[in-house]
Amino acid sequence: MVENEKQFEIELFREDMKFSVAHFTIFSETNRELLHGHNYRLHVTISAYANDNDMVFDYRWYRDKLLQLCRSLDGHCLMPALSKYLKYKQTKDEYEFLFTNQRIILPKADVLLMPLKNITTESLAEWFLDKICNEIIEPENKFINVVSTKISSYSGQYARISRKIS
Repeated sequence: MVENEKQFEIELFREDMKFSVAHFTIFSETNRELLHGHNYRLHVTISAYANDNDMVFDYRWYRDKLLQLCRSLDGHCLMPALSKYLKYKQTKDEYEFLFTNQRIILPKADVLLMPLKNITTESLAEWFLDKICNEIIEPENKFINVVSTKISSYSGQYARISRKIS
């Protein structure tokens, strides 16, 4: 039961909520971008009711969790583990990725295999949303009702996804 009928949108966006990664987008079975990098920025909006103390949540706690997620990606080459067009195998020290007739060898320490079909701004926005909804929001928090994530790869170019929280 909501104790307070005041609903707020809390926006969490700071200069340090960012991550720099390498990737390539796969467009089809035979077409992909060259390996390149982006400086992504994370923006999170949480819609929630205030508690009886006129507070939605402790911003610091959420900010720290979001910064940890950004840092977990920073500096890596992100590769999609679920792509139907990109196959991979690993050795002790390397990943070998196969795309059509191309063989891409990367040091294992540099690669993060993501549980995604493709590495796009859209898929990264959804990955962050899943992490926030499944790992950060406390299940007992009945005040939060919508979470949105926005990932930008350039100023003015971003993907946003939202989810209602039960």
